[in-house]
Amino acid sequence: MTYPTPNNMTGLGGVFTYVNTLTGSWFITLMLIAAAIIIFSTAKRLGNRTSDSLLLSLFLTFVISTLCWAAQLIQGKMVIILMILMVLSGIYSMLES
Repeated sequence: MTYPTPNNMTGLGGVFTYVNTLTGSWFITLMLIAAAIIIFSTAKRLGNRTSDSLLLSLFLTFVISTLCWAAQLIQGKMVIILMILMVLSGIYSMLES
């Protein structure tokens, strides 16, 4: 299997695009999952409730994914999935309090 040669590596966006091409569009998706886990665990460690930590991590990941979608690094369905999860987490947070 041959990999494409990097041709536009002038900035960080070029590097992300190239690595995303090599991994079959999994690189940015896994980075978003890692960001959500890090934000959730940090918010939980600071003493927030689980539902609030989940809502915060999903909201911030949604914002980051929207920026990645605008840069054409991920597909729109990932943003929609995160939006649905964020709304469900908001409902869960309101019902828990």
